[in-house]
Amino acid sequence: MNMNSRLSLSCFLAVGFFAAVGCSVKTENDSQDAGATGGNGGAGGSAGTSGTGGVSGSGGTSDIDAGPDAGSAGSAGSAGSAGSAGSAGSAGSAGSGGASGAGGAAGRGGTAGSAGAGVDAGGSAGSGGVDGGGIDGTPPVDGGGFADQGVPGEAGADPCSATDPGNEDRDHATPIPMGSDFVGCLQTTTDVDFYEFTTPDMPAAGGVVVVSLTEVAGGGVDSAAYAAADNGSIQGNNGGGGSAFFYWFAAVPSAKYRLDVKRYLGGTAAIAYKLKAVYSPVNDTYEPNDVRTQGPSITVGTPVSSYLFAGYANSTGLAANAWEDWYKVSLAGGSITIALADLASDMNGAVTLYDNLGVQVASASQGVRGTTVVLTKTGIVAGDFYVKITPYNNPTPKGTGAVPGVYTTQPYTLTVAQP
Repeated sequence: MNMNSRLSLSCFLAVGFFAAVGCSVKTENDSQDAGATGGNGGAGGSAGTSGTGGVSGSGGTSDIDAGPDAGSAGSAGSAGSAGSAGSAGSAGSAGSGGASGAGGAAGRGGTAGSAGAGVDAGGSAGSGGVDGGGIDGTPPVDGGGFADQGVPGEAGADPCSATDPGNEDRDHATPIPMGSDFVGCLQTTTDVDFYEFTTPDMPAAGGVVVVSLTEVAGGGVDSAAYAAADNGSIQGNNGGGGSAFFYWFAAVPSAKYRLDVKRYLGGTAAIAYKLKAVYSPVNDTYEPNDVRTQGPSITVGTPVSSYLFAGYANSTGLAANAWEDWYKVSLAGGSITIALADLASDMNGAVTLYDNLGVQVASASQGVRGTTVVLTKTGIVAGDFYVKITPYNNPTPKGTGAVPGVYTTQPYTLTVAQP
C-alpha cells in the first residue's frame, strides 16, 4: 500500500422486518483528499502600515465527495513595518538662511495580504516617504550699515568692496532717485563721485533741494551742487573727520542738477558715505506769474495766499524778475488799500500798483523782516490794475545746514480792499 493511502469504513443499517448491517472498506490516496490544507497567511508588508492577515482558506472539495473537514485557516500575515520618513529638505543658501525643508511625507502603508492560498500572499511593501523638499533660502535683503554685501548704491551695500561705478566726471554721473539713500565710496585718493537728478515739472514754482552726507566712515568728504544748464556750482559744504553735513538750494521745475562727492583734508583710506537729496515742492497755485502779462486775476476783498520764492535755473544767479509776483485786479473809482501781511521772519516786502498800461501808480515797502506792508491810494479811476509783490531785500536762495529759509515754507497774504 502506498504510504500516503488510508482506509475508509462505510456502514449502513437497514430497518424493517429484519435488521441488517453492512460495511465496506475503501482505500483513498492524496489525489482524492477531501479537503486541501488552508494556505499560510500573507506575509506582512515590509514597509508602510501593517499588512492585514490572510483570510482563512476555504474548505477543499474532493474529486469524489466532500471531505469531513475544511482546511485550517491561513495564519495572519505578520505586521508590515512602518515606512521610513522622507529625508529633510536641504537648508536654504547663506544670507538670511532659507527655511528648513519640510519633513518627507510618511511612507504609504503596505497592501494587506490576500487570502491564504498555499503561497504566502505577502502585503506589498509600503512605498518610501517622499523627500521633503526644503525651499531654498532666498538671498537676504541687505540690512542697514555697510557690513552686508549688496548692489552698489543700495542701502545696506558695502560700497568699498564693490566695483567702482565709474562716475568720476559729470558726463558719467550716476542718476539717483530723490528722497532715497544712496551709498557710495571714495575708493582711492583721487576718486570723485558724480550724481544727477531732475526736479519734477510741477508745481510751477519749483522747490527746495536739501542734500545730506551722513554715515561717513574713513575720512572727511566735500560735496557741491551744480546746475547742468551751465555746469556751474550753486552751493556746497563739507565735513572733516567723518562728520555728517548738509546744504540746500532753491530749484526750478524740470531742471537737471548734479552733485559731486570728493575727499576733504586728504587721507588715503577708502571713505564710505550715504548721500541723499530731498526735494520739497513750493505749492504756489498762482505761478507762473513773474511778469505782468502772466498776472492771474484776483478779487477785491478776497485774501490771496502765495509765496515769494525763486529758484536756480543756472549757476550764475536768479533771473531779474524771478522774485516778482504779479496779480490783475479790477477796481472801482475811489480809494484803495493793499496789505501784504504774514511775511516770514526772514522776508521783507514791497508793493507796487500799476495801471492797465503798465504805468506805476503807487508803491510802499518795509525793510523790517516779518513786518506787514500797507499801500493806500486815493483818486483811483475805475478800471483794471496790476499789483506787483517783491522782497524789499532778496532773501538767500541757498545755504548750509539742513533747514532752508523760513520763507520757503511760509506763504504771505495779499489783500486788496476798497471801501
